[in-house]
Amino acid sequence: MSKGTVLLLKERKSSDDNSFQISDEYETKFSSFTYKCIFLPVLSHDLLNIEELTKILKDGPEKKYWGFVVTSQRAIEGLKLAWNKAFKANCESFTIDQEKITTLWKNLPFFVIGKATSEAMKDLKFNNILGDKRRDELPSKLSQADIKLDELLVYETKQREDFLIELDKIIKEHKKINWVIFFSPSGVDVALNNLQKLEIWNEIKVATIGKTTGNYLVTKGIKIHVISPKPEPEILVQSIDNYEISLHSTY
Repeated sequence: MSKGTVLLLKERKSSDDNSFQISDEYETKFSSFTYKCIFLPVLSHDLLNIEELTKILKDGPEKKYWGFVVTSQRAIEGLKLAWNKAFKANCESFTIDQEKITTLWKNLPFFVIGKATSEAMKDLKFNNILGDKRRDELPSKLSQADIKLDELLVYETKQREDFLIELDKIIKEHKKINWVIFFSPSGVDVALNNLQKLEIWNEIKVATIGKTTGNYLVTKGIKIHVISPKPEPEILVQSIDNYEISLHSTY
């Protein structure tokens, strides 16, 4: 018996060979706790400044950069594309200088923000690369430490064109939704007003991935029932399940 239906405001990740296989980690974890998952992507992303990033990579980091910071999975998509343009497209005619440059990049201290970003970096095996939706804490902290930061915008975020259509389909198919999960302030901006218009909104509990999104929802006057202490599926699911257990134990 299902404990409830959870609406995740994100895209469902599926395996390349079988789109029906449960391969999204959130879906796997929620299913193990007998929750039903619905995925509703709210954001789309367009890559930007890839040619500029390609040139930076080709020029190499020597005497200019001592570290690399990647702030999101979307930024990694831009990095991978630029890396392939800079080096892999010409791998058959690699020069000694190009080999030296790739080695220098890969030997730099490389910083990523979040476990998911780290996982997305693995196949690259190795300026601040970021999206247009990011907070100012990182530049501020580095500036306070007297560390110069070059920033390059590599993607922009916008609402998916089919968001409202897909939301309408979900509401017609699922009469009851127990939880909605917000993953970012950008997702809040797109989805919140439309969700609040639903007749069932007041019956839905709200959870977020991390304090940043939680705090942003609070500024919108939204009650948060669960804030996952870490942006990890298992911890989110466990936090929600613990909340449900404590809620029912009071009756």
